[in-house]
Amino acid sequence: MDHAADDHRLKMLRSRWRAAEAKIYPMAMVDAESYQRAVTAVAAMIGDLRIDVHDLDDLVQRSLDPPATLLRWAAGVDTGLLATDLVDAACAAREREIATGDQLRRRAVAIADGAARGEPWVSVAPAPSEWASGARQAVPELVVHVPSALAIYTDIGVDPDTGAPAYFVVAVHVDLASGAVLGEASALGEAQLVPDVQAWENRRARLAFLIESAS
Repeated sequence: MDHAADDHRLKMLRSRWRAAEAKIYPMAMVDAESYQRAVTAVAAMIGDLRIDVHDLDDLVQRSLDPPATLLRWAAGVDTGLLATDLVDAACAAREREIATGDQLRRRAVAIADGAARGEPWVSVAPAPSEWASGARQAVPELVVHVPSALAIYTDIGVDPDTGAPAYFVVAVHVDLASGAVLGEASALGEAQLVPDVQAWENRRARLAFLIESAS
């Protein structure tokens, strides 16, 4: 199967996984016991997937042909959902874990490479498949100031007043070894939503100045 076909299949599966999750969580409001049984079964399936599913190719195969070790968690559990719905919900959660792990590894490598070259600032953009919908820039983005272990984090958000897309910009603390964001650097100001690229560039420049001045 060619690359385009693989991408299409993954897109369709992602849609199916997320649709399955969407069936589970509203159950909490109408049938708490069934919801708890479903969540418990999905958590057990995620545990199984963590053992031998470490990339998207593995996850696709498990989703298309669920092994008995997954399906047994749904056997005899009355949730009102199909066993395959529970498997799909577990796949959705495992996909997020895999994506997070890949992102952290990419950040850690980029930071280490930049530091080895003596670069004070290292920009870590997402993979193209991870771009936020509607963004004109590569977001979410992390621009790390290596000497201070501070960074400027940008993502896409929604303006609560207008409902229009807006850039979310904030200074954060970063673990340079793992690439993990440890929390907001509140001393440099609160997170802001800015409406356009120019305002985003202005805010990034201001935060960069504050970070360099503080280090």
